[in-house]
Amino acid sequence: MQDAGCRWLLTDTALLPGLDCGTMATLCVDDMDAYGNCSNDNPEIPLHADHAAYVIYTSGSTGKPKGVVVSHGNLMHSTWARNVYYQEPVGCYLLLSSFAFDSSVAGIFWTLSQGGCLCLPEENQVKDPAALGALIEYRQVTHLLALPSLYELLLEHAPTVALKTLNTVVVAGEACANPLTELHFKRLPDTALLTNTARPKPRCGAAFTRLRSRKARPTCR
Repeated sequence: MQDAGCRWLLTDTALLPGLDCGTMATLCVDDMDAYGNCSNDNPEIPLHADHAAYVIYTSGSTGKPKGVVVSHGNLMHSTWARNVYYQEPVGCYLLLSSFAFDSSVAGIFWTLSQGGCLCLPEENQVKDPAALGALIEYRQVTHLLALPSLYELLLEHAPTVALKTLNTVVVAGEACANPLTELHFKRLPDTALLTNTARPKPRCGAAFTRLRSRKARPTCR
């Protein structure tokens, strides 16, 4: 927050005591007395494509984490590309990525821009493929993005009936080996499987590869 130069912090009264806000002004969303007399009109602020939409930090693996500014134009094109390329509308998206990773942002805006539902698993569920399978079945998840290694565990431990609502699976972050592709189409032959190769920041884009069974040739966009 200090690096970003924030002047206001939006939080709630339960979290406020544990935050180091310094001289930053705070507004608790559950303290209606603090803003009850304010106007509820949308602020009339001119917005352009090159204006900042959000700041996301690099992992810091090569040194100190650095903030990367992603513009509204970057975000719009990234979301538009997903809406155009993916054939099935997002009904319910299983958000497995941390909010600290840009892949989570892509899933959030892709889903909400279509009026879909975001499914946020508990931390213990993320580490348990069987629990994830049960969550997918209970929430009728249609889309998910996962590491290939995690998705392979999901296919190995979750019953097929629990995964039948999935119509699009995206794997990213690791190489997708052919055995995983074959296992996917053996278990879920009618579910699309794609790989997602992130573009360098701050473009906030991606290259998609739709995978087929061994007898078919992949197609890329």
